[in-house]
Amino acid sequence: MSIFYIGMSSLPLQQTSKILARTQLRSEVLKWFWISEVGPADRYERETADQHNFSVESVFLIRWNKEEGSEFIPFIPIILNEAFGSESLLVFDLNRELVGYEGPVAGAM
Repeated sequence: MSIFYIGMSSLPLQQTSKILARTQLRSEVLKWFWISEVGPADRYERETADQHNFSVESVFLIRWNKEEGSEFIPFIPIILNEAFGSESLLVFDLNRELVGYEGPVAGAM
């Protein structure tokens, strides 16, 4: 189980930032996590996305704050995919492994 996720969005920086901010406000789960500012994808991130036939425009990081809420760690990819749509986002763990989307989980938001 990862305590760190990398989000790669195919959406422009500003749109990704808005979706992430809106999701953070609505989610009780995300209060236990630090979320970085959204930034442009670098060459390495573009190469990684290309391996998955994905065009990345912006990236962000999410990390568990290690206080409480560890039980919510597995919900992070689900929450992100529900907010962005699986066509607009790839989620990777600390080992840069693609994290699959298992579908909605009741109460995750």
